[in-house]
Amino acid sequence: MKTDIKFLPLFLLIFSAAFCRGQNLSGRYEFGNSILNIVVSSDSLKGEHCFVSSNGNRIDCCLEETSLFLSKTSENSYKGILKSCYRDTIHSIEINTIDKELKLIFINDDHEFLEREVKFSR
Repeated sequence: MKTDIKFLPLFLLIFSAAFCRGQNLSGRYEFGNSILNIVVSSDSLKGEHCFVSSNGNRIDCCLEETSLFLSKTSENSYKGILKSCYRDTIHSIEINTIDKELKLIFINDDHEFLEREVKFSR
């Protein structure tokens, strides 16, 4: 019994290290008819987006090419750009991760189809 107790701190350390390594944020996130497909590496986030509004009459879809380019700025935050396929414009953006949600923030200007801050979820 005493032997088992000696290994408890070691087991807890290994278990917590494996659990706290961070969740895999890569995947598909949705907000209404809009989606983000992202791939997260150790210090960057890349992906594609498709924003649909006005019952499908207005679409900014870049699913065939990478349109999100962000660098990690802190544990749960990335800053970079979104390349719009609708008007071929570049938007400065920030993405914050919270559990299974991504908060997309347009920094300097609004997007034609979305609010300045939008929460996408899995």
